[in-house]
Amino acid sequence: MKKVRLAAHRGFMALYPENTMLSFKKALECDIDMIETDVHMTKDGQLVCIHDHGLDRTTTGSGLVREHTLEEVLAVDAGVKKGEQFKGERVPTLREFFELVKDRKDIELNIELKDYPHDSHEFAYESCDKTIAMIEEYGLADRIYINSFSGDLLNYVYLKYNDRYRLHGYYNIKILGSHYDNDMLKRLFCACIFNIKVDPVTGAHDWSQNHIVAPKEQFDFIRSYGVEPWVHYGAAEEEERFKTWLERGAVGFTCNNPVLAGEILKKLGAR
Repeated sequence: MKKVRLAAHRGFMALYPENTMLSFKKALECDIDMIETDVHMTKDGQLVCIHDHGLDRTTTGSGLVREHTLEEVLAVDAGVKKGEQFKGERVPTLREFFELVKDRKDIELNIELKDYPHDSHEFAYESCDKTIAMIEEYGLADRIYINSFSGDLLNYVYLKYNDRYRLHGYYNIKILGSHYDNDMLKRLFCACIFNIKVDPVTGAHDWSQNHIVAPKEQFDFIRSYGVEPWVHYGAAEEEERFKTWLERGAVGFTCNNPVLAGEILKKLGAR
């Protein structure tokens, strides 16, 4: 069986505070091919690695990242909510992350753009451009996947940067925005398949069936566009789901626990 890509989601977030330098360093100690992280821009135009739009869930701060300066974001604790033993971890800058991984040429990078045009308008495009400028500064373009739940941002990167970057989208394609159809697949390198339904009128997402692996027809469909089928699993990894995903053609796995995921994939002959 062909070796599949294994990506550490927000670093090694199952055991360490997500999107922190500790989480990234621990992920690099594992048998992985990729680290996924999220990028927001601060009020004063600096790039930081944090998933949520707000500081509240993962840090001791509150409010939107984009409404705080870098100094303010760096002042909050990003570890203590995971456990007292992690007190003192902070939100890293994108530059710190790139400094950590720049010489690990065996590791690819999945960069998720989290500032969205639908709620932050031109700010989101500035955040995107600054992220790509830093990628170019570090010479990382060939190791990068640009990822977003915003089809508008993916489309922007495709058009502005002349198809230079591998784009990571999602399927059902309507996740990327109600105005996108399957033609968007022609611009993607890979798509993470979620078993969800999107209401064609309201755009509401029904995630109630996402615990069930999506039908094989969906994997085959995106393959027919030349798009790689990837999957994401954030809970305790289950061997049966991994086996089904492999049988249906998944070639990329993004997981919270890269050690456990790696052990399962190795047992199944995919590592």
